[in-house]
Amino acid sequence: NPKILGDMLHLHPVMVLAVLAVGEHFFGVWGLLLAVPVAVYIIRVVILNQGIPGIIEATGPPIPELVGQTSSGSGMKSPGNDTPALGSKKTKSKSGKDATVAP
Repeated sequence: NPKILGDMLHLHPVMVLAVLAVGEHFFGVWGLLLAVPVAVYIIRVVILNQGIPGIIEATGPPIPELVGQTSSGSGMKSPGNDTPALGSKKTKSKSGKDATVAP
């Protein structure tokens, strides 16, 4: 049913029918099987730069709030990382161990 398939893949039902007709005309049975998935990929990912519904997240430009943050998002040093956080200084404590001091 083109309506169900179109709703699931965010593609208009008439477009589903048109893609099936074109795929069958040029590639026969293989065109019927592969026309809709290939069309969804080309339209959504290549042309519109969006993700495939339910499978791939969108790959648009980065969100401004998240640019420049570490993977933890706090800007602090992560436990397994040897490099101090941006803007902090690495110093020696009285016991001789390395310590990271925030500015």
